[in-house]
Amino acid sequence: MDYEILLKQIQELTKKTKDLQDAQKKYFTAINKDSENGDLKQLAKDLAFYSDKLSSLSETNAALQELVSSFDVEAYLRDGDFTTQMLDYCQQTGVDIIGTAPNFEMFPFKVKISSADRSLTVNNKKSNCVRPRKFVDDVNKAQSKMSKSNFNADKFANELAQAYDMYLLKKGKKQGVDAPIKDIYNLLTPTSKIRSFYDVNSFAYDLSRFVEVNKRNSITLSDGRKVQIGTSHEKKVGYRILPDGKEEYLFQIRFYTEE
Repeated sequence: MDYEILLKQIQELTKKTKDLQDAQKKYFTAINKDSENGDLKQLAKDLAFYSDKLSSLSETNAALQELVSSFDVEAYLRDGDFTTQMLDYCQQTGVDIIGTAPNFEMFPFKVKISSADRSLTVNNKKSNCVRPRKFVDDVNKAQSKMSKSNFNADKFANELAQAYDMYLLKKGKKQGVDAPIKDIYNLLTPTSKIRSFYDVNSFAYDLSRFVEVNKRNSITLSDGRKVQIGTSHEKKVGYRILPDGKEEYLFQIRFYTEE
Protein backbone atom coordinates (compact mmCIF):
# COMPACT_ATOMS: atom_id res chain seq x y z
CA MET A 1 0.00 0.00 0.00
CA ASP A 2 1.21 3.48 -0.84
CA TYR A 3 -0.61 6.68 0.04
CA GLU A 4 0.95 8.50 -2.92
CA ILE A 5 -0.74 6.06 -5.31
CA LEU A 6 -4.04 6.58 -3.50
CA LEU A 7 -3.57 10.34 -3.69
CA LYS A 8 -2.99 10.22 -7.44
CA GLN A 9 -6.19 8.20 -7.88
CA ILE A 10 -8.13 10.63 -5.68
CA GLN A 11 -6.81 13.59 -7.65
CA GLU A 12 -7.87 11.99 -10.94
CA LEU A 13 -11.41 11.51 -9.64
CA THR A 14 -11.63 14.97 -8.07
CA LYS A 15 -10.49 16.52 -11.37
CA LYS A 16 -13.22 14.57 -13.16
CA THR A 17 -15.67 15.79 -10.51
CA LYS A 18 -14.67 19.41 -11.10
CA ASP A 19 -15.01 19.03 -14.87
CA LEU A 20 -18.49 17.57 -14.43
CA GLN A 21 -19.46 20.33 -12.02
CA ASP A 22 -18.28 22.96 -14.50
CA ALA A 23 -20.33 21.33 -17.26
CA GLN A 24 -23.29 21.06 -14.91
CA LYS A 25 -23.13 24.80 -14.17
CA LYS A 26 -22.91 25.52 -17.91
CA TYR A 27 -26.10 23.55 -18.67
CA PHE A 28 -27.88 25.01 -15.64
CA THR A 29 -27.22 28.49 -17.02
CA ALA A 30 -28.42 27.33 -20.45
CA ILE A 31 -31.63 25.93 -18.95
CA ASN A 32 -32.49 29.30 -17.41
CA LYS A 33 -31.72 31.07 -20.69
CA ASP A 34 -33.79 28.59 -22.72
CA SER A 35 -36.79 29.01 -20.44
CA GLU A 36 -36.54 32.82 -20.55
CA ASN A 37 -36.25 32.74 -24.36
CA GLY A 38 -39.22 30.38 -24.66
CA ASP A 39 -37.10 27.82 -26.54
CA LEU A 40 -38.64 24.62 -25.20
CA LYS A 41 -36.95 22.48 -27.85
CA GLN A 42 -33.47 23.56 -26.74
CA LEU A 43 -34.58 23.48 -23.12
CA ALA A 44 -35.44 19.78 -23.42
CA LYS A 45 -32.02 19.06 -24.91
CA ASP A 46 -30.17 21.02 -22.20
CA LEU A 47 -32.21 19.32 -19.48
CA ALA A 48 -31.15 15.94 -20.87
CA PHE A 49 -27.50 17.01 -20.92
CA TYR A 50 -27.84 18.39 -17.38
CA SER A 51 -29.38 15.12 -16.17
CA ASP A 52 -26.56 13.16 -17.79
CA LYS A 53 -23.93 15.26 -15.98
CA LEU A 54 -25.77 14.80 -12.68
CA SER A 55 -25.74 11.04 -13.20
CA SER A 56 -22.05 11.03 -14.08
CA LEU A 57 -21.27 13.21 -11.09
CA SER A 58 -23.11 10.80 -8.79
CA GLU A 59 -21.19 7.85 -10.25
CA THR A 60 -17.86 9.63 -9.84
CA ASN A 61 -18.66 10.54 -6.25
CA ALA A 62 -19.58 6.91 -5.53
CA ALA A 63 -16.27 5.77 -7.08
CA LEU A 64 -14.40 8.27 -4.91
CA GLN A 65 -16.14 7.04 -1.77
CA GLU A 66 -15.36 3.44 -2.67
CA LEU A 67 -11.70 4.29 -3.32
CA VAL A 68 -11.27 6.00 0.04
CA SER A 69 -13.13 3.31 2.02
CA SER A 70 -11.12 0.53 0.34
CA PHE A 71 -7.83 1.96 1.66
CA ASP A 72 -7.27 -0.02 4.87
CA VAL A 73 -5.63 2.57 7.13
CA GLU A 74 -5.28 0.16 10.05
CA ALA A 75 -3.37 -2.34 7.91
CA TYR A 76 -1.33 0.46 6.33
CA LEU A 77 -0.12 1.57 9.75
CA ARG A 78 0.12 -1.91 11.24
CA ASP A 79 1.90 -3.82 8.47
CA GLY A 80 4.79 -1.42 7.98
CA ASP A 81 4.03 0.29 4.67
CA PHE A 82 3.50 3.66 6.34
CA THR A 83 6.65 3.23 8.43
CA THR A 84 8.82 2.29 5.44
CA GLN A 85 7.58 5.25 3.39
CA MET A 86 8.00 7.64 6.34
CA LEU A 87 11.58 6.50 6.94
CA ASP A 88 12.40 6.72 3.22
CA TYR A 89 11.08 10.27 3.04
CA CYS A 90 12.96 11.26 6.20
CA GLN A 91 16.15 10.01 4.55
CA GLN A 92 15.39 11.90 1.34
CA THR A 93 14.72 15.18 3.17
CA GLY A 94 17.38 14.85 5.87
CA VAL A 95 14.90 14.74 8.76
CA ASP A 96 16.43 13.06 11.81
CA ILE A 97 14.53 9.98 13.00
CA ILE A 98 15.40 7.03 15.22
CA GLY A 99 13.46 4.15 16.71
CA THR A 100 11.47 1.14 15.62
CA ALA A 101 7.75 0.78 15.03
CA PRO A 102 5.57 1.86 16.63
CA ASN A 103 7.77 4.31 18.58
CA PHE A 104 10.07 6.88 16.98
CA GLU A 105 11.85 10.08 17.84
CA MET A 106 12.06 12.98 15.40
CA PHE A 107 14.01 15.25 17.71
CA PRO A 108 12.61 16.74 19.82
CA PHE A 109 9.29 15.06 19.04
CA LYS A 110 8.22 11.62 20.22
CA VAL A 111 6.12 9.86 17.58
CA LYS A 112 3.92 6.83 18.09
CA ILE A 113 2.03 4.96 15.38
CA SER A 114 -1.30 3.59 16.58
CA SER A 115 -2.83 1.27 14.01
CA ALA A 116 -5.83 0.44 16.21
CA ASP A 117 -6.79 4.13 16.40
CA ARG A 118 -5.72 4.70 12.78
CA SER A 119 -3.71 7.70 13.91
CA LEU A 120 -0.34 8.95 15.11
CA THR A 121 0.65 10.83 18.24
CA VAL A 122 3.30 13.52 18.38
CA ASN A 123 4.34 14.34 21.94
CA ASN A 124 1.01 12.86 23.08
CA LYS A 125 -0.97 15.02 20.64
CA LYS A 126 -3.10 13.06 18.20
CA SER A 127 -2.63 13.44 14.45
CA ASN A 128 -4.94 11.89 11.85
CA CYS A 129 -2.47 12.50 9.02
CA VAL A 130 -1.59 9.15 7.43
CA ARG A 131 0.24 10.54 4.42
CA PRO A 132 3.95 9.95 5.22
CA ARG A 133 5.21 12.90 3.15
CA LYS A 134 2.79 15.38 4.70
CA PHE A 135 3.42 14.07 8.20
CA VAL A 136 7.20 14.38 7.85
CA ASP A 137 6.85 17.85 6.29
CA ASP A 138 4.64 18.97 9.19
CA VAL A 139 7.17 17.73 11.75
CA ASN A 140 9.98 19.38 9.80
CA LYS A 141 8.11 22.69 9.83
CA ALA A 142 7.53 22.38 13.58
CA GLN A 143 11.24 21.71 14.08
CA SER A 144 12.12 24.76 11.99
CA LYS A 145 9.69 26.91 13.96
CA MET A 146 11.25 25.78 17.24
CA SER A 147 14.77 26.46 15.99
CA LYS A 148 13.78 30.05 15.16
CA SER A 149 12.15 30.72 18.52
CA ASN A 150 13.92 32.96 21.02
CA PHE A 151 16.36 31.26 23.37
CA ASN A 152 18.26 33.00 26.16
CA ALA A 153 21.20 30.77 27.00
CA ASP A 154 22.29 32.89 29.98
CA LYS A 155 18.82 32.75 31.53
CA PHE A 156 18.62 29.01 30.94
CA ALA A 157 22.05 28.55 32.56
CA ASN A 158 20.86 30.41 35.67
CA GLU A 159 17.75 28.23 35.87
CA LEU A 160 19.89 25.09 35.57
CA ALA A 161 22.23 26.43 38.25
CA GLN A 162 19.36 27.09 40.66
CA ALA A 163 18.09 23.54 40.20
CA TYR A 164 21.65 22.24 40.56
CA ASP A 165 22.08 24.11 43.87
CA MET A 166 18.79 22.66 45.11
CA TYR A 167 20.03 19.19 44.18
CA LEU A 168 23.25 19.69 46.17
CA LEU A 169 21.29 20.98 49.16
CA LYS A 170 18.92 18.00 49.12
CA LYS A 171 21.73 15.48 48.72
CA GLY A 172 24.12 17.20 51.11
CA LYS A 173 26.84 17.40 48.47
CA LYS A 174 29.50 19.99 47.75
CA GLN A 175 29.72 22.37 44.83
CA GLY A 176 31.32 21.00 41.68
CA VAL A 177 30.06 17.42 41.87
CA ASP A 178 28.12 15.87 39.00
CA ALA A 179 24.32 15.82 39.16
CA PRO A 180 22.08 13.56 37.06
CA ILE A 181 20.38 15.69 34.42
CA LYS A 182 17.08 13.90 35.01
CA ASP A 183 17.13 15.06 38.63
CA ILE A 184 17.68 18.63 37.42
CA TYR A 185 14.62 18.39 35.16
CA ASN A 186 12.52 17.07 38.03
CA LEU A 187 13.57 20.00 40.20
CA LEU A 188 12.79 22.46 37.40
CA THR A 189 9.32 20.92 36.97
CA PRO A 190 8.14 19.88 40.45
CA THR A 191 4.47 19.39 39.52
CA SER A 192 2.64 17.54 36.76
CA LYS A 193 0.98 20.80 35.74
CA ILE A 194 4.36 22.43 35.10
CA ARG A 195 5.57 19.34 33.23
CA SER A 196 2.50 19.50 30.98
CA PHE A 197 3.64 22.96 29.83
CA TYR A 198 7.35 22.12 29.77
CA ASP A 199 7.78 18.45 29.00
CA VAL A 200 10.95 16.37 28.73
CA ASN A 201 11.12 16.86 24.96
CA SER A 202 11.10 20.65 25.31
CA PHE A 203 13.75 20.42 28.01
CA ALA A 204 15.94 18.21 25.81
CA TYR A 205 15.58 20.69 22.95
CA ASP A 206 16.62 23.59 25.18
CA LEU A 207 19.57 21.54 26.40
CA SER A 208 20.59 20.91 22.81
CA ARG A 209 20.52 24.62 22.00
CA PHE A 210 22.33 25.41 25.23
CA VAL A 211 25.13 22.96 24.42
CA GLU A 212 25.49 24.56 20.99
CA VAL A 213 25.87 28.04 22.51
CA ASN A 214 28.17 26.90 25.32
CA LYS A 215 30.51 25.13 22.89
CA ARG A 216 30.86 28.28 20.79
CA ASN A 217 31.19 30.66 23.71
CA SER A 218 31.62 29.24 27.20
CA ILE A 219 28.94 30.67 29.49
CA THR A 220 29.92 32.08 32.88
CA LEU A 221 27.35 32.79 35.61
CA SER A 222 27.30 36.08 37.48
CA ASP A 223 28.90 34.30 40.46
CA GLY A 224 31.80 33.18 38.28
CA ARG A 225 30.79 29.55 37.89
CA LYS A 226 31.00 27.70 34.59
CA VAL A 227 28.99 24.73 33.47
CA GLN A 228 30.19 21.31 32.37
CA ILE A 229 27.79 18.87 30.76
CA GLY A 230 28.51 15.17 30.57
CA THR A 231 27.77 13.90 27.07
CA SER A 232 28.56 10.77 25.13
CA HIS A 233 28.08 9.52 21.60
CA GLU A 234 26.92 6.21 23.02
CA LYS A 235 23.43 5.56 24.38
CA LYS A 236 23.31 6.06 28.12
CA VAL A 237 20.73 6.90 30.72
CA GLY A 238 20.06 10.49 29.79
CA TYR A 239 18.58 12.77 27.17
CA ARG A 240 19.27 12.48 23.48
CA ILE A 241 20.23 15.83 21.98
CA LEU A 242 21.37 17.01 18.55
CA PRO A 243 23.66 20.03 18.99
CA ASP A 244 24.60 21.25 15.51
CA GLY A 245 22.94 18.09 14.14
CA LYS A 246 25.36 15.72 15.92
CA GLU A 247 23.85 13.05 18.15
CA GLU A 248 24.92 13.07 21.79
CA TYR A 249 23.44 11.73 25.03
CA LEU A 250 23.41 14.10 27.98
CA PHE A 251 23.37 12.41 31.35
CA GLN A 252 24.97 14.72 33.93
CA ILE A 253 25.81 18.34 34.67
CA ARG A 254 27.88 20.33 37.13
CA PHE A 255 28.66 23.95 37.87
CA TYR A 256 32.17 24.73 39.04
CA THR A 257 34.61 27.56 39.69
CA GLU A 258 37.88 27.50 37.85
CA GLU A 259 40.93 27.47 40.09
